[in-house]
Amino acid sequence: MAEYNRRVQLTGGATFVVSLPHEWTNRNNVKKGNAIQIEDLGNRLVLRKDSSSRDEITRVLEIGSSTPKEAIHRALTSYYIAGFDNLIVRSSSYMDEKARNEIKSFSKLVMGVEIFEETAKSMMLQNVLDSSSFPMAKSFRRMALNVETMITDTLRVLEENDIELRQSIISRDDEVDRYHFYMMKEVMKKSAEDHSVIFLLLLSRIMERIADHTVNICLFLESNDEDRHDTIDGDIIKFLKSSNDLFMKCIEQYNRKDLSALNSLIETRKDIVKERNEIRARVSGNSNLLSSSIAEEISRIGLYSIDIAEILMDMVLSGVNEAKI
Repeated sequence: MAEYNRRVQLTGGATFVVSLPHEWTNRNNVKKGNAIQIEDLGNRLVLRKDSSSRDEITRVLEIGSSTPKEAIHRALTSYYIAGFDNLIVRSSSYMDEKARNEIKSFSKLVMGVEIFEETAKSMMLQNVLDSSSFPMAKSFRRMALNVETMITDTLRVLEENDIELRQSIISRDDEVDRYHFYMMKEVMKKSAEDHSVIFLLLLSRIMERIADHTVNICLFLESNDEDRHDTIDGDIIKFLKSSNDLFMKCIEQYNRKDLSALNSLIETRKDIVKERNEIRARVSGNSNLLSSSIAEEISRIGLYSIDIAEILMDMVLSGVNEAKI
């Protein structure tokens, strides 16, 4: 990223003026009379060409008749994170139904992307979501709420052996992934202007992993349907409740940012490991692999929650020169 030094000029007795770098104006096609957006970030100002007059970003993905659907999905995800207004997926021959279904599935997985046009050899996707109306902080809160609900519902599954709810939790993992991909895209776009957004990406990744562990618990239960539900160790539910409480307390600190509270939450790591080890040691003699596996997944939820607290502490301290804990 280039840096430029400019002297501040005073005009009219009250207006400070700084000239724009010639390289930047050429690269962004800025002409006389164009509007420039200026964002105040405290000790920094971010300049950008007025979004209403910016050039659209169109990307093209060429696929073949034998391109694996997994490769198509990975490439579409990468382009989504990089950002586009229009994405054209095209084939030199007739695009088969397998490829079309994968593209349609992708458009439902990510936020703000719709199929705009289809031909025999191509499909066009458009990004229709204005990110200014859905800021990253709002996405973070929505994602956190979804994860909290998944954990709470997993508790109900353990308590009531609700099979329909178990399947619902497994399917909801896609919704958490949608928010995670959106956060990745927004961080890619804004990281050059505001380095603090990288913390939101880390938080998003951790919540996505927590959601995966709730799904793992449900999958373990699903694969052991032939076992009696009451053979699960009695402390499993208590362990998940305490991990869920820890998760919610860590998420609350996103707004509060209390360094002493964050430090206290981080220090509970040893309690999570101790509880997990006690359950696994108790059930090992009974060959209760299900309880042991679930205890491991619950401990991951708790330990990832502590990671959230650590990242929030990093986030707070990165923005101040003095702190007290």
